[in-house]
Amino acid sequence: MATVYARVQCSHPKVNVRVSTGIEVDAAKWNLKRDGVSFRNFQSSPEGEKLFNYLGKIEKAINYQLDQGKALTPPDVRKIIEEIVFEEEKRLQEEKMEQERLEMERANRLTLNQYMEKYVEDIKSGARSTYKGSNFSPNSTKTINSVANRIKEFQEEQGRVLGFEDIDMDFYRDFMAFMKSKSYNINTTGKIINLFKTMLACAEEDGYPVNPAFRYKSFKGQRVLVDTIYLTRQDLKKMMAVNLSKMDPCYAKARDIFMIGVWTAQRVSDYNHLTKENLSEQVIRKKEKNGSYTERTVKTLTIVQQKTGKRVIIPCCKELCKILDKYPEEFPFLWDQKLNKYIKEIGKKAGLTDPVEVTTTKGGKIEKTILPKYELITTHTARRTGATLMYLAGMDVFDICKFTGHSDVQTLLRYIRADELETFKKVAEHYEYFN
Repeated sequence: MATVYARVQCSHPKVNVRVSTGIEVDAAKWNLKRDGVSFRNFQSSPEGEKLFNYLGKIEKAINYQLDQGKALTPPDVRKIIEEIVFEEEKRLQEEKMEQERLEMERANRLTLNQYMEKYVEDIKSGARSTYKGSNFSPNSTKTINSVANRIKEFQEEQGRVLGFEDIDMDFYRDFMAFMKSKSYNINTTGKIINLFKTMLACAEEDGYPVNPAFRYKSFKGQRVLVDTIYLTRQDLKKMMAVNLSKMDPCYAKARDIFMIGVWTAQRVSDYNHLTKENLSEQVIRKKEKNGSYTERTVKTLTIVQQKTGKRVIIPCCKELCKILDKYPEEFPFLWDQKLNKYIKEIGKKAGLTDPVEVTTTKGGKIEKTILPKYELITTHTARRTGATLMYLAGMDVFDICKFTGHSDVQTLLRYIRADELETFKKVAEHYEYFN
């Protein structure tokens, strides 16, 4: 090894200095022919790049001082060189430490499967919240857990372990085919895709190298409009007229809970968990034509929706008041599974047996079946029925959104199931244009 010297010569100002840089180099490589291939290879090697980076910075610093008219002495040149070598060694050391940190971080990073497991655990523990800062509901947690399970099942069937970088369009197409082969309907598959995309976005924010393909427009969860029912006022009267006195008391309780859902248009997670604290009274003052004021007291239910965290205040109609008055101590509650079972049986006893054609998409195939109406009654039918009845009563859709908690009208309109004839009657009755 040989030491490289810096020779500084200048006429204005007059300088003629030769100082050791303290930098060593392989003499054989340094003495290679400057225009030869071997020397160029040496220059582009890690050793050569480091050497000529040092020398280039030293040359630039010295020329700067000369351009300022400074007559450099050997101590001046030596100081310049020492400062540059010190700064470069410090920079290289910091780069090395950062590289080691990144390598250690990569080594300790979770795999895709491990990340999904931690994601679900963080939701369960409350460490990860919704975008509004609230905890995920039990149903949402269960659904997100099922997403992770479907992705794992896909990997098992494919005989491979996916990494974050593998989530590309090929994965998307293969996963869609996998879900079709398992006869999942298109809306279920779409929901899984969209929730998985949310999970990947979180992983990206956490610094994981997620393939950007998941943000493509074509990488999306598809959905179709599902045939669902709502109950007319006549249907509701028939259900209320069913004699349940000889049946288990749970049937009467189930009917009341379902009707609370109808007259509030809330989700079952809200209308099936009401307490007396939700109930209050509001005094409404109205100015009459003669200038006097009248007052009336209105019962209201104030609900903070579990899913959205929105606070809604619902005036109690006479049908709702009649039900709530039956429970002076506490409002009724049943587990959702039992509630679904009981209201179907009540619907059957009420004679809600009209045939309804149901269209579903499973395994990529459209299937149509005919079912009696009562079999399609679920806890969610109450919310859909409530929103539809409000619409048919002429209520403004923006006002309906304030009660249902929907964020926009388009989302609400998917709930409204009034047929063409009912919509015609509503329009004809409420608009002078058609009279």
